[in-house]
Amino acid sequence: MYDVHCHLDQPSMLQRLDNITKAKVKGLLTSGINSMSWLENLRIAEKYPFNVSLGLHPFFVKDKDKQLDNLKKLLCESSVIAVGEIGLDYYNDYVSTKDIQQEVFYKQLVFARDLNLPVIVHCRKAYDDLYSILKKVQVPALIFHSFSGSEQDIIKMKEFNSYFSFGFPIVNENNKKHRRLVKLLSLDRLLLETDAPYMRTKQMNGENTYSDPTDIYLVYSAVAEVLGMSLIELVEQIERNVKTIWKNFKELSN
Repeated sequence: MYDVHCHLDQPSMLQRLDNITKAKVKGLLTSGINSMSWLENLRIAEKYPFNVSLGLHPFFVKDKDKQLDNLKKLLCESSVIAVGEIGLDYYNDYVSTKDIQQEVFYKQLVFARDLNLPVIVHCRKAYDDLYSILKKVQVPALIFHSFSGSEQDIIKMKEFNSYFSFGFPIVNENNKKHRRLVKLLSLDRLLLETDAPYMRTKQMNGENTYSDPTDIYLVYSAVAEVLGMSLIELVEQIERNVKTIWKNFKELSN
């Protein structure tokens, strides 16, 4: 099984890296979100066969100039396979930086275009502005991490070679929105993730513990049930989708 979005640089993940490599995770992508996170993810990837994406998350755009210069250098010098996660977030107080967010998002799309890299997108309550910016810069592919948009957003984003990733919220049987959206998606546009450790497994089993990529089977199992597919069929489909985006996606040797 592939986990296309997690954050292994976080403290709760660092102590679990050896266990993750031994579990039934075939491949994963860990995303850096600011300058400290970028360096830690690259350090981890020197020791473990993990894939890495780097980007300036909309939560960290205030110190944008120095960070963007560093990001561009790292993207050019490392084996990063995507730019991200990047995007727009207008939730609550974050809307106060929306102009800076838009500038930073555009500049990072240009990085991705120039380096021919896919983009991992974070978007919350900002799909109209996101769409307007995406029309200005063409990148190889977009992966909407933890997709929270609407059916209309899916339709609009199709023109950008978009893929849509779902995580733990879909495990909740009461999450009718995500379960409906997954059914509407073409299977060749579907990806799955944990967003570990930012999602807690207590959503499923009542325990107050943080997730890690080994929990990805919970997401696969829930989506297979929603789609009426066998787990094997879903695993094979997600693998095809991952390898369509990334020919060089690293895999674990377990």
